[in-house]
Amino acid sequence: MQRIRGDWWKQFAQGGAVLAVALAALTSLAPVALAASDPTVAGLTTANELVQFNDARPDRILARATISGLASGETLLGIDVRPATGQLFGVSSASQLYTIDSASGAATKVGTPFVLPLNFDSAVGIDFNPTVDRLRVVTDKGQNLRVNPNTGAVVDADLNTAGVQPDGNLAYASTDRNAGRTPNVVAAAYTNNTVGATTTTLYDIDSDRDILVIQNLPNAGTLNTVGELRVNATDRVGFDIFTDEDGDNARAAISKGSEPSKYYTIDLTSGRAKV
Repeated sequence: MQRIRGDWWKQFAQGGAVLAVALAALTSLAPVALAASDPTVAGLTTANELVQFNDARPDRILARATISGLASGETLLGIDVRPATGQLFGVSSASQLYTIDSASGAATKVGTPFVLPLNFDSAVGIDFNPTVDRLRVVTDKGQNLRVNPNTGAVVDADLNTAGVQPDGNLAYASTDRNAGRTPNVVAAAYTNNTVGATTTTLYDIDSDRDILVIQNLPNAGTLNTVGELRVNATDRVGFDIFTDEDGDNARAAISKGSEPSKYYTIDLTSGRAKV
Protein backbone atom coordinates (compact mmCIF):
# COMPACT_ATOMS: atom_id res chain seq x y z
CA MET A 1 0.00 0.00 0.00
CA GLN A 2 1.03 3.57 -0.61
CA ARG A 3 2.78 5.33 2.24
CA ILE A 4 0.95 8.49 3.30
CA ARG A 5 2.58 11.70 4.46
CA GLY A 6 2.40 12.12 8.21
CA ASP A 7 2.24 15.92 8.48
CA TRP A 8 -1.29 16.41 7.10
CA TRP A 9 -2.77 16.60 10.60
CA LYS A 10 -1.15 19.99 11.22
CA GLN A 11 -3.76 21.41 8.86
CA PHE A 12 -6.43 20.45 11.40
CA ALA A 13 -4.82 22.04 14.45
CA GLN A 14 -7.38 24.85 14.38
CA GLY A 15 -10.26 22.61 13.32
CA GLY A 16 -10.40 19.86 15.91
CA ALA A 17 -9.87 16.14 15.65
CA VAL A 18 -11.34 14.10 12.81
CA LEU A 19 -14.37 12.01 13.77
CA ALA A 20 -14.90 10.24 10.45
CA VAL A 21 -13.51 9.95 6.94
CA ALA A 22 -15.06 8.98 3.63
CA LEU A 23 -13.07 8.20 0.51
CA ALA A 24 -14.50 8.73 -2.96
CA ALA A 25 -14.31 10.84 -6.09
CA LEU A 26 -16.34 13.77 -4.76
CA THR A 27 -17.21 15.79 -7.83
CA SER A 28 -17.56 19.14 -6.05
CA LEU A 29 -13.80 19.64 -5.91
CA ALA A 30 -11.84 21.55 -8.52
CA PRO A 31 -9.51 19.32 -10.57
CA VAL A 32 -6.02 18.85 -9.17
CA ALA A 33 -2.89 17.49 -10.79
CA LEU A 34 -2.98 14.06 -9.23
CA ALA A 35 -3.49 10.53 -10.48
CA ALA A 36 -7.08 9.68 -11.34
CA SER A 37 -6.90 6.72 -8.98
CA ASP A 38 -6.19 8.93 -5.96
CA PRO A 39 -9.53 9.48 -4.22
CA THR A 40 -10.77 12.57 -2.48
CA VAL A 41 -11.08 12.20 1.28
CA ALA A 42 -13.87 13.93 3.17
CA GLY A 43 -13.20 14.37 6.87
CA LEU A 44 -15.73 15.27 9.56
CA THR A 45 -14.13 17.20 12.42
CA THR A 46 -15.05 17.89 16.03
CA ALA A 47 -15.31 21.56 15.03
CA ASN A 48 -18.40 20.74 12.92
CA GLU A 49 -16.51 21.10 9.67
CA LEU A 50 -16.30 19.03 6.52
CA VAL A 51 -12.75 19.12 5.16
CA GLN A 52 -11.49 17.62 1.91
CA PHE A 53 -8.06 16.57 0.69
CA ASN A 54 -6.60 14.12 -1.80
CA ASP A 55 -5.34 10.78 -0.53
CA ALA A 56 -1.97 11.37 -2.22
CA ARG A 57 -1.60 14.81 -0.59
CA PRO A 58 -3.09 14.66 2.91
CA ASP A 59 -0.98 17.68 3.86
CA ARG A 60 -2.97 19.90 1.48
CA ILE A 61 -6.52 20.88 2.45
CA LEU A 62 -8.57 21.49 -0.70
CA ALA A 63 -11.84 22.66 0.82
CA ARG A 64 -13.56 23.42 4.12
CA ALA A 65 -17.26 23.86 4.84
CA THR A 66 -19.22 24.26 8.06
CA ILE A 67 -21.97 21.67 8.49
CA SER A 68 -25.41 23.31 8.41
CA GLY A 69 -29.02 22.16 8.51
CA LEU A 70 -28.88 20.35 11.86
CA ALA A 71 -31.09 21.11 14.85
CA SER A 72 -29.68 22.95 17.86
CA GLY A 73 -27.46 20.59 19.85
CA GLU A 74 -27.43 17.97 17.07
CA THR A 75 -24.09 16.82 15.64
CA LEU A 76 -22.99 14.47 12.89
CA LEU A 77 -21.36 11.28 14.17
CA GLY A 78 -20.24 9.62 10.95
CA ILE A 79 -20.11 10.09 7.18
CA ASP A 80 -19.74 7.88 4.13
CA VAL A 81 -20.12 8.04 0.36
CA ARG A 82 -22.81 5.86 -1.19
CA PRO A 83 -21.15 3.89 -4.02
CA ALA A 84 -24.37 3.57 -6.02
CA THR A 85 -24.86 7.34 -6.36
CA GLY A 86 -21.67 9.09 -5.21
CA GLN A 87 -23.65 11.04 -2.60
CA LEU A 88 -22.20 11.85 0.81
CA PHE A 89 -24.36 10.68 3.73
CA GLY A 90 -24.16 11.26 7.46
CA VAL A 91 -25.80 10.00 10.64
CA SER A 92 -26.46 12.39 13.52
CA SER A 93 -26.74 12.27 17.31
CA ALA A 94 -30.52 12.54 16.83
CA SER A 95 -30.53 9.11 15.08
CA GLN A 96 -31.25 10.88 11.79
CA LEU A 97 -29.89 10.08 8.33
CA TYR A 98 -28.79 13.01 6.15
CA THR A 99 -27.41 13.65 2.71
CA ILE A 100 -24.62 16.22 2.77
CA ASP A 101 -23.61 18.67 0.07
CA SER A 102 -19.86 18.14 -0.04
CA ALA A 103 -19.26 21.69 -1.33
CA SER A 104 -21.42 23.71 1.06
CA GLY A 105 -21.75 21.35 4.04
CA ALA A 106 -25.55 21.63 3.93
CA ALA A 107 -27.25 18.59 5.47
CA THR A 108 -30.69 17.44 4.28
CA LYS A 109 -32.83 14.94 6.20
CA VAL A 110 -33.66 11.56 4.70
CA GLY A 111 -36.89 10.34 6.27
CA THR A 112 -37.49 10.57 10.01
CA PRO A 113 -35.29 9.59 12.99
CA PHE A 114 -34.57 5.88 13.33
CA VAL A 115 -37.32 3.90 15.02
CA LEU A 116 -34.48 2.26 16.96
CA PRO A 117 -32.55 5.20 18.52
CA LEU A 118 -28.78 4.98 18.47
CA ASN A 119 -27.31 3.50 21.64
CA PHE A 120 -23.78 4.82 22.10
CA ASP A 121 -21.43 6.45 24.59
CA SER A 122 -19.19 8.48 22.30
CA ALA A 123 -18.69 6.78 18.93
CA VAL A 124 -20.72 5.56 15.95
CA GLY A 125 -19.30 3.99 12.79
CA ILE A 126 -21.12 3.93 9.45
CA ASP A 127 -20.32 2.50 6.01
CA PHE A 128 -22.20 1.45 2.89
CA ASN A 129 -22.34 -2.21 1.91
CA PRO A 130 -21.67 -1.95 -1.85
CA THR A 131 -23.34 -5.26 -2.68
CA VAL A 132 -26.81 -4.44 -1.32
CA ASP A 133 -26.73 -0.62 -1.11
CA ARG A 134 -27.52 -0.47 2.60
CA LEU A 135 -25.81 1.61 5.28
CA ARG A 136 -24.23 -0.32 8.15
CA VAL A 137 -24.33 1.46 11.53
CA VAL A 138 -22.37 0.18 14.54
CA THR A 139 -21.78 1.78 17.94
CA ASP A 140 -19.38 1.55 20.85
CA LYS A 141 -22.21 0.04 22.92
CA GLY A 142 -22.46 -2.93 20.56
CA GLN A 143 -25.48 -1.83 18.52
CA ASN A 144 -25.60 -3.13 14.94
CA LEU A 145 -28.09 -1.81 12.37
CA ARG A 146 -28.77 -1.53 8.66
CA VAL A 147 -30.42 1.57 7.19
CA ASN A 148 -32.17 2.04 3.84
CA PRO A 149 -30.55 5.16 2.28
CA ASN A 150 -33.64 5.87 0.18
CA THR A 151 -36.01 6.17 3.14
CA GLY A 152 -33.80 6.56 6.21
CA ALA A 153 -35.59 3.59 7.81
CA VAL A 154 -33.87 0.89 9.85
CA VAL A 155 -34.00 -2.51 8.11
CA ASP A 156 -36.01 -5.04 10.12
CA ALA A 157 -33.75 -8.00 10.92
CA ASP A 158 -36.62 -10.30 11.96
CA LEU A 159 -39.87 -10.03 10.05
CA ASN A 160 -41.44 -12.74 12.22
CA THR A 161 -41.21 -10.63 15.38
CA ALA A 162 -43.41 -7.62 16.05
CA GLY A 163 -41.78 -4.24 15.61
CA VAL A 164 -38.45 -3.41 13.98
CA GLN A 165 -35.62 -5.63 15.17
CA PRO A 166 -31.93 -4.70 15.00
CA ASP A 167 -29.19 -6.97 13.70
CA GLY A 168 -27.24 -9.01 16.24
CA ASN A 169 -25.27 -7.15 18.90
CA LEU A 170 -21.53 -6.97 18.36
CA ALA A 171 -19.67 -9.77 20.15
CA TYR A 172 -16.44 -11.67 19.66
CA ALA A 173 -16.72 -15.18 18.24
CA SER A 174 -16.51 -17.97 20.79
CA THR A 175 -13.31 -19.18 19.13
CA ASP A 176 -11.67 -15.73 18.96
CA ARG A 177 -8.82 -14.77 21.28
CA ASN A 178 -11.01 -11.94 22.61
CA ALA A 179 -14.03 -14.17 23.24
CA GLY A 180 -16.03 -13.01 26.23
CA ARG A 181 -14.66 -9.47 26.15
CA THR A 182 -16.95 -6.54 25.46
CA PRO A 183 -16.05 -4.86 22.15
CA ASN A 184 -15.73 -1.10 21.79
CA VAL A 185 -16.23 -0.70 18.04
CA VAL A 186 -15.84 2.91 16.93
CA ALA A 187 -15.47 2.66 13.14
CA ALA A 188 -16.41 0.35 10.26
CA ALA A 189 -15.59 -0.03 6.55
CA TYR A 190 -16.44 -2.46 3.74
CA THR A 191 -14.00 -3.72 1.10
CA ASN A 192 -14.62 -3.91 -2.66
CA ASN A 193 -16.18 -0.49 -2.46
CA THR A 194 -17.33 -0.14 -6.07
CA VAL A 195 -20.59 -0.02 -7.99
CA GLY A 196 -21.76 -3.52 -8.90
CA ALA A 197 -19.65 -5.31 -6.30
CA THR A 198 -20.81 -8.87 -5.62
CA THR A 199 -18.60 -9.66 -2.61
CA THR A 200 -17.39 -7.58 0.33
CA THR A 201 -15.87 -7.88 3.81
CA LEU A 202 -16.72 -5.65 6.77
CA TYR A 203 -13.82 -4.46 8.95
CA ASP A 204 -14.18 -2.66 12.30
CA ILE A 205 -11.82 -0.96 14.73
CA ASP A 206 -12.04 -1.75 18.47
CA SER A 207 -10.44 1.20 20.26
CA ASP A 208 -10.33 -0.45 23.70
CA ARG A 209 -7.96 -3.11 22.37
CA ASP A 210 -6.49 -1.03 19.52
CA ILE A 211 -7.20 -3.81 17.03
CA LEU A 212 -8.64 -4.37 13.58
CA VAL A 213 -11.43 -6.95 13.41
CA ILE A 214 -13.62 -8.56 10.75
CA GLN A 215 -17.38 -8.51 11.33
CA ASN A 216 -18.59 -11.80 9.86
CA LEU A 217 -21.40 -12.41 9.47
CA PRO A 218 -22.19 -8.67 9.48
CA ASN A 219 -25.86 -9.12 10.37
CA ALA A 220 -24.97 -11.47 13.22
CA GLY A 221 -22.46 -9.00 14.65
CA THR A 222 -19.78 -11.67 15.10
CA LEU A 223 -16.28 -10.23 15.44
CA ASN A 224 -12.99 -11.94 14.59
CA THR A 225 -9.65 -10.36 15.47
CA VAL A 226 -7.24 -9.56 12.63
CA GLY A 227 -4.40 -7.92 14.52
CA GLU A 228 -3.09 -4.99 16.52
CA LEU A 229 -3.02 -1.47 15.10
CA ARG A 230 0.13 -0.69 17.12
CA VAL A 231 -1.39 2.75 17.65
CA ASN A 232 -3.18 3.89 20.78
CA ALA A 233 -6.58 4.75 19.34
CA THR A 234 -9.28 6.69 21.16
CA ASP A 235 -12.98 6.79 20.29
CA ARG A 236 -12.24 9.50 17.70
CA VAL A 237 -11.40 7.31 14.71
CA GLY A 238 -12.32 7.84 11.07
CA PHE A 239 -11.94 4.72 8.92
CA ASP A 240 -12.70 3.89 5.30
CA ILE A 241 -11.56 1.69 2.41
CA PHE A 242 -11.30 2.59 -1.26
CA THR A 243 -10.85 0.12 -4.10
CA ASP A 244 -8.75 0.71 -7.21
CA GLU A 245 -6.90 -1.40 -9.78
CA ASP A 246 -4.47 -2.48 -7.06
CA GLY A 247 -7.20 -3.71 -4.73
CA ASP A 248 -8.47 -2.47 -1.37
CA ASN A 249 -6.75 0.44 0.36
CA ALA A 250 -7.62 1.18 3.99
CA ARG A 251 -7.10 4.56 5.64
CA ALA A 252 -7.78 5.82 9.15
CA ALA A 253 -7.69 9.19 10.89
CA ILE A 254 -6.82 8.45 14.51
CA SER A 255 -6.65 10.91 17.39
CA LYS A 256 -4.45 10.03 20.37
CA GLY A 257 -5.72 11.76 23.48
CA SER A 258 -6.12 15.50 22.95
CA GLU A 259 -3.81 15.57 19.93
CA PRO A 260 -5.08 16.40 16.42
CA SER A 261 -5.72 13.37 14.23
CA LYS A 262 -3.07 11.71 12.08
CA TYR A 263 -3.72 9.87 8.80
CA TYR A 264 -2.73 6.21 8.63
CA THR A 265 -2.61 3.37 6.13
CA ILE A 266 -4.13 0.21 7.62
CA ASP A 267 -2.82 -3.21 6.57
CA LEU A 268 -5.97 -5.33 6.27
CA THR A 269 -3.95 -8.54 6.64
CA SER A 270 -2.10 -7.70 9.86
CA GLY A 271 -4.10 -4.79 11.23
CA ARG A 272 -1.02 -2.61 11.53
CA ALA A 273 -1.42 1.17 11.13
CA LYS A 274 1.40 3.13 9.49
CA VAL A 275 1.82 6.87 8.95
